[in-house]
Amino acid sequence: MSIRMIEQRMATYSISSEIEEMQALREITQEVVLASLGRAGFFQEALFQGGTCLRIFHGLNRFSEDMDFSLMEPNPNFAWQSYLKKVIADVASFCYDMKVTDKYSTDSNVRLAFLKDDASRQSPPTELCREDLHSEEDSY
Repeated sequence: MSIRMIEQRMATYSISSEIEEMQALREITQEVVLASLGRAGFFQEALFQGGTCLRIFHGLNRFSEDMDFSLMEPNPNFAWQSYLKKVIADVASFCYDMKVTDKYSTDSNVRLAFLKDDASRQSPPTELCREDLHSEEDSY
C-alpha cells in the first residue's frame, strides 16, 4: 500500500526529466517525514518553518532541501532520538533506506539531525520495492 501512495503522488507531478523525478521524490519524502513527525507528536512542541515549509504549505515556487523546525518553548533537554526512530521506521515502510546523523552539541541551542536516503541508487523507492518483492517471489 505504501508503494501505491508514492506512485499516486508521483502521478500528480508533470515530470519530463530525471532531475524532475528526483525533485518530486525528494518532496514526497519530505512529506512522509513531516507526516511521521506529526504522528510522533513532534508538532506538539515544535513548528515547521523556512523555505521548504513555504514551498510545501504555501505553494511558493522555490526549491529548498532542508527542513527547518523551531521549538515553541525553549527546552535544553530536547532530543531528536525518539522522533528519528519513528521517522526511520515510517520511511522504511515506503522502501526508503534512510541513514540518520544526529548532530548534538552541548555548546549550542541548535539541534541538527540529517536524514539521507541512499542517493547512489538508480531507481526510485517504488521500483526498488518491486525488485525486492519480485526477488522474494522467485526464491520460493
